[in-house]
Amino acid sequence: MPILPSGLQLALSCDALFDHGGNWFDCPEGYFWYWAPDPDIMGPPPFDPDTEILQVAQPAPVPETREEVKRYIRVMEVEDGLY
Repeated sequence: MPILPSGLQLALSCDALFDHGGNWFDCPEGYFWYWAPDPDIMGPPPFDPDTEILQVAQPAPVPETREEVKRYIRVMEVEDGLY
């Protein structure tokens, strides 16, 4: 990823999406499973970069527009090669 003029380096992550290989709980038609930070443990973002982000699997409707897809793309800061 490029480094911004401010020196900040960002990266896009698709880690919210996962392939369960068909061995997972049933999901309603038109939905998919994704990982989300556990709101009961983590609270709202942004999260402390020195803390492990605990996640829970949640179902959501399959996105149909770019606007809907943005919810599942995470932006991470890169510092000293670490995300």
